[in-house]
Amino acid sequence: MLCIFLYFHLQKIDCCEIICYNLLFWGYMKLVPLDIRQKDFTTKFKGFSKEEVLSFLQEVSDNFEELMQENNKYKDEINGLKEQLRTYQDIENIMKKTMITAQQIKDEMQLSSKKEYDLVIAEAKIEASKILAESKEKVNEYKKEITELERQKTVFKSQLESLINSHLKMLQFYE
Repeated sequence: MLCIFLYFHLQKIDCCEIICYNLLFWGYMKLVPLDIRQKDFTTKFKGFSKEEVLSFLQEVSDNFEELMQENNKYKDEINGLKEQLRTYQDIENIMKKTMITAQQIKDEMQLSSKKEYDLVIAEAKIEASKILAESKEKVNEYKKEITELERQKTVFKSQLESLINSHLKMLQFYE
């Protein structure tokens, strides 16, 4: 900073301009440009009092150092907050992926349940068809048996009538 001061001094630029330049270049300080502009330095034979200028530069330097420390503290704080934000964003992304996966699993389970339901219904229909076919087959068998029994009944009745008639004839013959 002293080098900058000497450069400006050799260029015949006053101390207020130097301090304003430093304030603009390095950022805000507790001092405001008005404070610097209103700072009066006593003049001596060859210009400003070196002690007052150095004292004021020391004050500006102290303020600047304080601001740099504060700035570093805020930068660290910002970096910490950025890291927290990244962590939360990672958690959010994981949660989003988890929700998407859960939704996909739910959809797959619903589809699987629907397929299983359809399969059970199809199997039940096939089984019902088999039972119905077997029932019809048994009904047909029973009808055949009934027809056969009716035929046997007719044959038996006819044979019985014949036997009775033949016995009657025999009885009539012997009478």
